[in-house]
Amino acid sequence: MLLFSKAEQGKKTWRFRPVEPAAAVQAAVRALEYPLSQQGFQLHMTIEDNLPPIAADRDALEQAVLNLLSNAIKSQAMRAISSWVSTARTERSC
Repeated sequence: MLLFSKAEQGKKTWRFRPVEPAAAVQAAVRALEYPLSQQGFQLHMTIEDNLPPIAADRDALEQAVLNLLSNAIKSQAMRAISSWVSTARTERSC
């Protein structure tokens, strides 16, 4: 939310480039592996093979994944977090 609010205020500039979504998600997950394990969480991640690049701001994408995982940790409803990255067909493309 903070990134989007900064963008609306003109304080954040998005840099859309081809991004490998699997690599961006894996980078975010690596950043939280230690805190997750220290708090007793199990992370199950499934990433579809051969995902095409997407037009995205890599830093913003990684931050969004970090935020989602951090929120899952904070909710502490369950000690297992499942994550998957796959493609979905839509009428529009990037």
